[in-house]
Amino acid sequence: MENEINNILRMSLATKIKTNENYLAAFTHKSYSNEKNLSYSYERLEFLGDALLSAHISEFIWRQFPNMTEGEMTSLRSKAVREETLAAASLSLGLENYLVLGHGEESTGGKQRVSILSDVFESFLAAVYLDLGHQAIDRLLNLTLYEWITNNNFDRMIDYKTKLQEYVQNEKRNPIIYKLIEQNKKNNNLIFIIGAYLDEILLGKGQGTTKKKAEQEAAKAALAKLAQVKK
Repeated sequence: MENEINNILRMSLATKIKTNENYLAAFTHKSYSNEKNLSYSYERLEFLGDALLSAHISEFIWRQFPNMTEGEMTSLRSKAVREETLAAASLSLGLENYLVLGHGEESTGGKQRVSILSDVFESFLAAVYLDLGHQAIDRLLNLTLYEWITNNNFDRMIDYKTKLQEYVQNEKRNPIIYKLIEQNKKNNNLIFIIGAYLDEILLGKGQGTTKKKAEQEAAKAALAKLAQVKK
């Protein structure tokens, strides 16, 4: 996915952040700006990204589903632009890896917080638009939201990592740490086995063909274990 983003941007996202002030701002949380006494954060770009996202999603739904009523289109758009969906899109693109937070936000798992991930998706879209225009936004949305809209699978989307992080935050515990336990090759495919740890204690293991999928499975197993403990 990262290579696909870089192809759209014509250079690596890390390079864009270093050389373009809009990309730099797009990943800067206000908590970091306050700590470093910076004049920028992602908030203004988020405002623009929200408007751009709504327009692109509305047009896509209108073109993709010619027989839908206004009410049905409105309902589908609401699912596409809700916080949980945008947070899942951020994670699927790996945007959390570029996010900079203040110490407090960082230490309490801000990089997995739904509201922050949702905001960053919108601010990133705005930076892409200002750099490359509407077509680049469509290409990015093709990697995430457009596919999900076409399949209408929003109700089945569960972000177990976010749910697990929110659980430990409510319990006032330290953030969950994901560690690679094992990496194997099966039928020419890499299989990653990752553990979800809380205070160095293994809560759950998961496997998948990507590290992100394995992390989701590990979080799912950890949530199941915590639910059993609570009974």
